[in-house]
Amino acid sequence: MLLLLMLGTALEAEGFVVDGIAYGYTRFEDMTTLRVVKKSGGYSGDIEIPHVAHYGGSDYLVTEVGAEAFRNCTGLNSVSLSTNMTYIGDYAFAGCTNLTTVTISGLSNISRMGNGVFENCRSLSSFNVPGVASIGDRCFYGAGLTSINLPWTVNSIGNEAFSECDSLVEIAIEDNITQLGQAAFKGCDRLEKVTFSNKNNITSIESNTFEDCSQIRQIVFPTSLKTIGDYAFKGCTAMERIVLPDSVMAIGKYVFNGCSNLASVTLGCKVTSIGNQMVFGGCDQLTSLTCLASVPPTIGDEGGALGSDFFSRVTLNVLPDAIEAYQSATFWNLFSNIMGDGPSDGYNFAVDGIYYTIENGQAIVINNGTTGCYSGSIVIPEEVTYQGVTFPVTAIGNNAFRKCHGLSHVTLPNTIRSIGDNAFFECYGLHEIDLPSSLTEIGAYAFYLCFNISSVTIPDSVTVIKEYAFDACSMSTLTIGKSVTTIGTGAFVFCDGIRTLIWNAKRCSSIGSMHTFDIYNVQIGDEVEVIPDYLVYGSKITQVIVPNSVTTIGTSAFNGCSRLTSATLGSGVTNIGKSLFYGCDQMTELTSLAFMPPGFSDTDFGLFKEMDDYARVTLHVPAISVNAYQMAVIWSNFSQIIGDAPGDIPGDVNGDGEVNIADVNTVIDVIINGGSHGHSHAPSNESETGSEDWSIIIDVNGDGEINIADANVIIDYILNH
Repeated sequence: MLLLLMLGTALEAEGFVVDGIAYGYTRFEDMTTLRVVKKSGGYSGDIEIPHVAHYGGSDYLVTEVGAEAFRNCTGLNSVSLSTNMTYIGDYAFAGCTNLTTVTISGLSNISRMGNGVFENCRSLSSFNVPGVASIGDRCFYGAGLTSINLPWTVNSIGNEAFSECDSLVEIAIEDNITQLGQAAFKGCDRLEKVTFSNKNNITSIESNTFEDCSQIRQIVFPTSLKTIGDYAFKGCTAMERIVLPDSVMAIGKYVFNGCSNLASVTLGCKVTSIGNQMVFGGCDQLTSLTCLASVPPTIGDEGGALGSDFFSRVTLNVLPDAIEAYQSATFWNLFSNIMGDGPSDGYNFAVDGIYYTIENGQAIVINNGTTGCYSGSIVIPEEVTYQGVTFPVTAIGNNAFRKCHGLSHVTLPNTIRSIGDNAFFECYGLHEIDLPSSLTEIGAYAFYLCFNISSVTIPDSVTVIKEYAFDACSMSTLTIGKSVTTIGTGAFVFCDGIRTLIWNAKRCSSIGSMHTFDIYNVQIGDEVEVIPDYLVYGSKITQVIVPNSVTTIGTSAFNGCSRLTSATLGSGVTNIGKSLFYGCDQMTELTSLAFMPPGFSDTDFGLFKEMDDYARVTLHVPAISVNAYQMAVIWSNFSQIIGDAPGDIPGDVNGDGEVNIADVNTVIDVIINGGSHGHSHAPSNESETGSEDWSIIIDVNGDGEINIADANVIIDYILNH
């Protein structure tokens, strides 16, 4: 036992080498899976980590990249990870200064990335691995990233994770992220835009998070935010305005210190403490400070005091009934000019002919108490200043433009998050409405009877469209954004002008009684995962292509499409709802790209209603899947099943009618010996491969090359089917 343990320890330290890659066991208890480890002399060039490594007569799944496996391999250019990968260890690629590309074949299973994984990878400009849940400390410290596409699965970002990424320009903090580590983006001196999603639940911005991000001009904070740590925005010299949501209760020391262009700061109504006076030190352009708390927040005394010029230059705006409290409170009583007549919650006012009310320190567009009070072309500003106080404009209130028959055009700013119930109810004259990318919710009856709007694009930021929102609108083109998850009853009912539907919603399961009968064209986006029930029920479409990203097709999604002649179901489809093609009497061709026949939510209601339909329609499937479809429930009803559909994973490369280890040997033979030039495994004539060039068949992953990656894809298919 001791000898075995010593041998295992040596294996982990030194590894064994297969095809130029060193491995060690991930668990010595069972020795069934491997991690990539350091190799004497390091790695260089382009590395492809396979799904399976063959060693000592056995096959092992490769599931991890070990700690420091590629550290300081400055000759490394690119790495391709297999879908088996579940973890990348600490500092695995740290110091790989010429690493430009990291890719993963297919869907990622990596759930966790360790500390310092890509630290100082100065040439790595982008990275996208869906499925990752946590990003470790210093994971991308000093990397050359220009943008980050964080998948929705990420929930935590470690300390200094993206610190000193001095090429990074933009970052979006998505819904699931609840933890931003200390100094997460410190020193990203080209970072211009930080966007928190509207459903983000972050409660704290930790110390130094955005320190010295000298190009950030503005941040719209999540309404869940409660605390801001020390130095969080210190040295953000381009920042011009700060508006903190009412949820913020505590502000640390030196938070805005050195923000030399900061002109206006608004603190919400729940702020109770501020770390020290020097939170505003070096804010030489600051002229307006608004505090909406009715009780003056306490100020810490650490770090010195602001000079008298600060208190004479900056106007302090407070709630009307709080002026006396501020005039007598420590620190606050030093201000020469305290304005106590600023608008507070529930206060209504008008600026440039547009009426507003204040709610939680934000301005909401309203009417003046008279229905139909607006006409012509209206431009809503991003912010509005009244009595010395500046408020962000974040919503169109209920009934704001109700029955404004003379309204022809409205421009909404990228600060609007919601459009209220009946907001544009019966605006007959409205011809155009551009919905902003900040919008998340559209209220009930919001655009009811706006029958002159020619097209509607729901932006990707919108998650909820409430009942009857666009009832009786006559738009000819309707685009549904990626993030829509809820569409209320009748949201698009009686929209009988719709001719083209562009559906990009990833995971929306209901369309809320859409009027689909006059749709001639449907385009389903390549990120859609779920097609809702009755998507284009009874429409006039003639063909439909379901992309490979779709896994589930809802009940009667294409039911009653009497002009439909052909349909293609993508390779990712695994489940199909009831009565999918009932009433599609002109349909003659159906292609299913899934290698395993998709299942059905209810086998009593298959694809077609009558057996005659299965006899009329020819089913096209991947060549290697013909037998599987012929034996599968529902699919076996087809009289004609032809194996001529293209596929995304390899098939029968040696022409023997099966996918097995012989196909792997064919690929290896071609790599080593040139295949058909004297070697029996590779196809050698047209009788085996048809008129196709056999090299195209053997290039099973379609990357234009024949190498070990093609063999690994076949192995992966064999193991999983």
